[in-house]
Amino acid sequence: MTYVLTINVGGRKKGDIVDMAYGFCGSEGYQFEKTPEEVATALRLLDTQMAEWPWNLMGYDPATYGSGNPEDPSGLTDEDVSAVFMELAVRIAPNMGAGMSAEGKRSVAKTYSSASSRYAAIPRMPHRANTVRGSGAPYYGRWPYINGC
Repeated sequence: MTYVLTINVGGRKKGDIVDMAYGFCGSEGYQFEKTPEEVATALRLLDTQMAEWPWNLMGYDPATYGSGNPEDPSGLTDEDVSAVFMELAVRIAPNMGAGMSAEGKRSVAKTYSSASSRYAAIPRMPHRANTVRGSGAPYYGRWPYINGC
């Protein structure tokens, strides 16, 4: 007996992310129809982008075969979608022969910084031995220096 287990990844469809990226470039879907080759290229660019930092920390579900299907769920949360499609638009724009405006680049930089700040690891560092009391180190005992931290 064979059991089939389906896992619902969730998130927006990859095709929706590609459509939003083309819309951010100025090529709206209701005005300009995209060819299947353009969609496949955008899906490959999306998979390549999501393999880099900080995008690889977002829980994206990559294509298992070829460039994937636009109907596949992405696995991204709603707060990450805007940063992903804007960065994808920056990567798609040269293929279209288009350039990004200064306002567009500014919004891409803003969403990129907010996305990378959500996934950045804050390093923890202990205080050095003999750190003076009041310099941020906790004070244990009567000696004004901390030994052996």
